[in-house]
Amino acid sequence: MKAFNFAIVGCGFIAAKHAQALSDMPGCRLVAVYDVDNMAAEKLARSTGVQIYRSYDDLLADPGVDVVNLCTPGSLHAVLGIKAASHGKHVLVEKPMAVTLEDADALIEACDRAGVVLVTAHQNRFKGPVRALKTALEQEKMGRISHGSVVLRWNRNMDYYLQKPWRADASQGGGVLLNQAIHNIDLLQWMLGPVNTVYGLASSATPSLKAEESAVAVLKFASGVLGIIEACSSVYPVNLEETLSIFGDNGTVILSGTSIGQVKKWQFAVNISKPPDHVVNPTDPGGYRPLLEDMVQCIKTGRKPLVDGWEGRKCLEIIQAIKRSNRTGLPVNLPLFKDSKVNN
Repeated sequence: MKAFNFAIVGCGFIAAKHAQALSDMPGCRLVAVYDVDNMAAEKLARSTGVQIYRSYDDLLADPGVDVVNLCTPGSLHAVLGIKAASHGKHVLVEKPMAVTLEDADALIEACDRAGVVLVTAHQNRFKGPVRALKTALEQEKMGRISHGSVVLRWNRNMDYYLQKPWRADASQGGGVLLNQAIHNIDLLQWMLGPVNTVYGLASSATPSLKAEESAVAVLKFASGVLGIIEACSSVYPVNLEETLSIFGDNGTVILSGTSIGQVKKWQFAVNISKPPDHVVNPTDPGGYRPLLEDMVQCIKTGRKPLVDGWEGRKCLEIIQAIKRSNRTGLPVNLPLFKDSKVNN
């Protein structure tokens, strides 16, 4: 059976998580890394025992590389992904899949044209409790949904921004919305469906940052359900919580913890004695491995990934709407592009 060879581009903290997920995964192997920062590439290569490429072009020219895993700043994802697709490489792109919708659309189009698989790394969708909640909604166990909310209360101090200056610049993919809360926003829209209207506010208490540290938003979904987003990356002194809550007239589910995945509330009008065991005691800590397994199966079979480019684009569109609403002081209707396929 063919093993799919992955190459990681951008060798930071998130890249190490991808490398760990690939380390003992049947049918996959990490074969190479590349970063413009040679020291970062050497550090990851030493810990994984793989080859270092000295240029991105050399990596793409290697016929042994099947998948390019982009863990660079978000502003580079589209140009690097488009180039990878043109060389016939499948693309796994970290969040955000792009910084602008125009770049996201260009990346999706390039991968479609090249016939390669594009996956966006929203790994929280694969966590046990999250999947169980999605199933409960699909089976209408919660009854009529009134509203849902996501809360991100984390700490990112000045050292965090000084280590990687792009994190302080929204145009490069920085800011709490694109760099942290995008995962939570993805889960909220995945649970509740297409969004019609967004009203949002954002701010930063640190003058030197070119990105927001705090944001709040109210959403109205196409179903009429309401949504609330609260995100902050300057909570003192450490990460406090990451919470997803869904409320219906026959059920309440709250998933929380410092990193979403713990069940805080799981109660339904029927069979409320106890939640399923796999929900109470989730065994998958991060979701990266099942994300990779899903991608490999899609490459093998040609089926659609759970989080393809269009799925990754949805939360990006909501974030762009929050930012537009913050600038104008007005609600923003979706889709932002009239010809968008996202809400069709």
